[in-house]
Amino acid sequence: MHINLTDNFGIQKAGDLLSNIIVEEYEAQHGGIDPSPLIIPDHMSDEVSGPEEEDEPDTYDDWKCQMATLAGFRPKTPTLHLKLLEVIHPQWRSAAVCFELDFLYDSTQ
Repeated sequence: MHINLTDNFGIQKAGDLLSNIIVEEYEAQHGGIDPSPLIIPDHMSDEVSGPEEEDEPDTYDDWKCQMATLAGFRPKTPTLHLKLLEVIHPQWRSAAVCFELDFLYDSTQ
């Protein structure tokens, strides 16, 4: 099985969020509710974005143009200066939960 940089990032981020400190603090603030089922490596925000697979024909610049267009930029907008991040928002996990878990993670660093 090939694991790329994006996969490693999701695994690392999920592992960090599943630390005992963060889970216990979340449970303390939410009446014992365990956040673990909401923390899935494949659903972590991807802060090292690029084309999904190394063997895809898209170049990084092509990918940036596609992502910029999806974000509402005009197709011919220069993207060289842009840093694009793919953010995953699963419909079943609220933004509030994501924000809170990130806040708890940041407070432990």
